[in-house]
Amino acid sequence: MTRMRTAWASARSPALWLVGAAALFVFTWPLAARVPTAGLDNSWVAGLGMALRDHLDYGREVIFTYGPWGFVEHLALYDTEAYRLALGYHLVLRGAEALLVWIAVSRTWGRGWGFLVAALTLWATFLVEPRAVVSLVIAILIVTSAPRSLAWWIPAVLGLWSGFELLGKASTGAQVLLVLAAALALGPQPRRWRTLGIFAAGAAGGLLVSWLALGQALGAIPVFVRGSLEIIVGYTPAMSLDDPALRWEYFAALGLAVAAGLGVRAATAQRIERGGTGLAVVSALFFFFTFKEGFVRHDAGHDILFFAAVIALLAVLPWGAAHRAQALLALMLGVFVFLGLGNTDLAALVNPRDSLRNLRQDLRLAYRAGERNALVEQSRATMIAGYGLKPATLAALQGHTVHVLPWEIGVAWAYRLQWRPLPVFQDYSVYTSWLDATNAGRLGASDGPERILQAPPEAIDGRLPAWEPPQQNVTLLCRGRRIAAQAAWRVLAIGADRCGPPRRLSTVHTTWGGPVAVPAVGPRQLLTMRVSGVDPSGLERLRALVWQPAPRYAELDGHPYRLITATAGDGLLLRAPASIDPPGPFHLAPAPSVLRFLRAHQTGPQSGGDITVEFDVRDVR
Repeated sequence: MTRMRTAWASARSPALWLVGAAALFVFTWPLAARVPTAGLDNSWVAGLGMALRDHLDYGREVIFTYGPWGFVEHLALYDTEAYRLALGYHLVLRGAEALLVWIAVSRTWGRGWGFLVAALTLWATFLVEPRAVVSLVIAILIVTSAPRSLAWWIPAVLGLWSGFELLGKASTGAQVLLVLAAALALGPQPRRWRTLGIFAAGAAGGLLVSWLALGQALGAIPVFVRGSLEIIVGYTPAMSLDDPALRWEYFAALGLAVAAGLGVRAATAQRIERGGTGLAVVSALFFFFTFKEGFVRHDAGHDILFFAAVIALLAVLPWGAAHRAQALLALMLGVFVFLGLGNTDLAALVNPRDSLRNLRQDLRLAYRAGERNALVEQSRATMIAGYGLKPATLAALQGHTVHVLPWEIGVAWAYRLQWRPLPVFQDYSVYTSWLDATNAGRLGASDGPERILQAPPEAIDGRLPAWEPPQQNVTLLCRGRRIAAQAAWRVLAIGADRCGPPRRLSTVHTTWGGPVAVPAVGPRQLLTMRVSGVDPSGLERLRALVWQPAPRYAELDGHPYRLITATAGDGLLLRAPASIDPPGPFHLAPAPSVLRFLRAHQTGPQSGGDITVEFDVRDVR
């Protein structure tokens, strides 16, 4: 049998490939400039833009899901420089995606039909990060159809790109790095260790050059790496969800995994020289990362990220002309499931006219300052009207550095406040004890914010606002002084600590579901608890690695609240005197009488476990 014809050999008309790829790029452009507006997600996008504008150091001043280059992934108008850089990034990356996907699918469908399959693939993957798809296609080309000897500059360039992507979204940057490294390690090329060494050197160089290009401090790199790892490790147990109405999607995912396995087998059957193992590993890595993306937080919104990504995988696998029928059935299955999600408008998705209009508008906004500024100022006025800060509130903020709680950062952008956030600048993202301690330590520090602009405490996913996050909230109660207030906002100044050192009041040992009486304290005392023994263990830790752990809850007087186990030992607030925690919309302490700890997905009554609760008390001056 003859070896599969390579993508390089099939590209005999470079001009035609480029013209076709340009058409795919233009008519499947998925992005429209994000206009500034209020809301949780829009606020962290605003934060990324303001961090670039204000030259904040990542690691020391900012720790988030996205790194210093994360703003390029969001075509948002919060900052002109950030918008232009983001547009340039997407023009290059989406162009490469269009060309590479067409090349890959043409090996099965030919150039003509491949053009249509590539267009459908690009339309379906409009929400999937293009760097994930680009790295997948490059990896598949390397392990199945690359020349036996790669030029040294290819792993060098791929390494440079991987290093850059590590400073975007940490989890997806890790995906790009691992998928490409696996392809270089398992491809048919000789001298793999030399190739991997060049790739690793390129990745280190790409990370360093990208870091310095934004003026980041070299000394902050270790803290940035630590913070990124904390975010990645803490995300799954803290943010996992599983909508019972979507359980059928697990069976759909299993079916698509089988389809992808058939694609790998079809390609291997055509005697890909030493590329079969590499193709299987690369495909499995891509499937695993995208499964985590869609099923750790399994709701209507994240599920589409997985199923769209799998369509891309099924399309670019080298099924070969002899297996077109299997390829067609696999793609039809993927598209059928994708459309069955119910959160995709097919007519709006496959709309070349809208794609062209969006691209033209995005380009105009990059160089037409008048049009861009008018749109930005209109958005700013709308946001200001919605936020409604009163003159006295604004006066308390002017001339001071400001952090916003719990997450509505857009208010700092709208009013042009001097934003100087706590490192993890949205409370729900403080997933671990280290992150909690880092934020709490910045309150009252010389480089910390001078004012806190706080909306009423709020939490996501049924969590308790008092524990979002625990150590930071206790520090804020003890050090914050209210200097201005209105119905929906208040301003705090950070002063001396009014709370004494914690003293152990009592220790209680309990099990899952066992009642724990909360001790009473004096009217000028603050009560917290430290909980241990609630973390996943044994096989559940493995389940958390590949999917998600069973959620934990703390039931306070019969009301269950989601418990973040990584911060359960940080001192969870229970009672506080009215002198530091007054009644009203900003009240925090839940003051329960009885509490229990519950583990979801446990069959039968709650039982087992060895949970320790340590109650600490502090005197409040």
